[in-house]
Amino acid sequence: MTDRPSDPPAGLLAGPVFGADRAGAALGRQAPLFVYGTLLFDEITEALLGRAPARRPATVPGWRVAALIGVTYPALVARAGAGATGELLTDLSADETRILDAYEGPYYGLALLAADDATPVWTYVRGPAAPPVAAGAWSRSAFARDHLAGFLASLTGH
Repeated sequence: MTDRPSDPPAGLLAGPVFGADRAGAALGRQAPLFVYGTLLFDEITEALLGRAPARRPATVPGWRVAALIGVTYPALVARAGAGATGELLTDLSADETRILDAYEGPYYGLALLAADDATPVWTYVRGPAAPPVAAGAWSRSAFARDHLAGFLASLTGH
């Protein structure tokens, strides 16, 4: 199987939206935010937001959490038959939404997907400017073991 999206990718309800348009799309969102990579770590959300948001487990069918070549963070890419596991951040304020949108940077588009229970969820998907997708999946445990401390230090300056 390849990571090329079907037409349209499974579960895609809206988007993705890139660049300056992304900030506007993020402002009015009511659905929870599906996170699957570095934002799974309370240490990172606390560094960014000053608190750990409420979260619950979730899966997004038709997508996978892919490792990217040359970087330590992942991207969500469409893949038929796959299921990306992560968490829903369910209580973000508009200001926190803007902070996380800025954190995600230019490599990601904001998309509205359907979780496995049909809940609409916003998430960030790999965009065309992102590093290439690696063959393997991104590993939360390997990131925690090998990169979390340095990644956190780069955010906090400590």
